[in-house]
Amino acid sequence: MKPKCLTGVYVAVLDLLRSSTLLTRVIYGVRVERKILSLNWDLTTIVLKKAIDTEFGAAARDVLDMGCGHLAILGQYIKKRHPESRVTSVDIYQELLDNAALNARENAVAISFVRSDLYENVKGPYNCIVFNPPYIPVDSKPLPYPKTGYSGPDGTETMRAFLGQSKPYLAPGGMILLGVNCFYVPYEKVLAIIDEYGYVVRNVVSRRFNTSKAFVIQPNG
Repeated sequence: MKPKCLTGVYVAVLDLLRSSTLLTRVIYGVRVERKILSLNWDLTTIVLKKAIDTEFGAAARDVLDMGCGHLAILGQYIKKRHPESRVTSVDIYQELLDNAALNARENAVAISFVRSDLYENVKGPYNCIVFNPPYIPVDSKPLPYPKTGYSGPDGTETMRAFLGQSKPYLAPGGMILLGVNCFYVPYEKVLAIIDEYGYVVRNVVSRRFNTSKAFVIQPNG
């Protein structure tokens, strides 16, 4: 086990990197004009970016960016990388959506924004759905937007709801890029949940020294 002091230093350095507007522009090509939360992205966003780079191809036609947060980093990145695509970014918090829309306009990125609790106000179908769900087990530490981080007693509540609702919103042959930090939800448990909800894993995208994974999944049959 790492000493607490080293863990604290690691987290502090990581948070410094994740809050950097310059680094965000270098990695994602997105200029941050205004932010509500301190962090611009997380370890799972980095892995999902790699999955977008390696897995999208012709799937980048109608794309749903679920849980886009205050910057819609992945939605903007997808639209910049695939200008011909139609991207819809969704979040449950209107304040986060408004800030994301402002940043998209400042970056001259034409994507649509919808306030929705998962698929509540969403229309489909989509060729690809990208989601970096909350996966931290419920904690007593308050968050300004709790549903951006916490997800039930074991961190899987939102993931389960998402997988249970997604199939009708996927076009034939469509895929889901599901990002999960396996530090919080073990890898084998994620695989079991994916199988439980009737999906097959086509690929698992990872990066060195990163505990997050991007599961490329499709409905089973």
